[in-house]
Amino acid sequence: MVTGTQINVQLKSRMHFAKKYLRKRIWIAFRHADKAYLYPHDALLAQYLKVNPMRVNKAWRRPDGAVHWKKSDKGPSVALEAVRDQMDVELSRSGAADFE
Repeated sequence: MVTGTQINVQLKSRMHFAKKYLRKRIWIAFRHADKAYLYPHDALLAQYLKVNPMRVNKAWRRPDGAVHWKKSDKGPSVALEAVRDQMDVELSRSGAADFE
């Protein structure tokens, strides 16, 4: 979606949530398999917390305060699919996209 609005994007090698990105209006971009993903960090984190709060809460106690998935596992696909239905409306409003 082209809106002419500038966004701050953090390029990552995998899906990623981090305490240091909270409330900074940052979008995360990463590639997984044959797709590239771009999502608003705080919005997707809020939805993921509804699906799997324990993983995030446990990770927040670590020194790096981050949650991410290894490239080789199904984490990003599973996590994105788990929240996709809930995020459809928010993603279309905010302009987040996944594209090939």
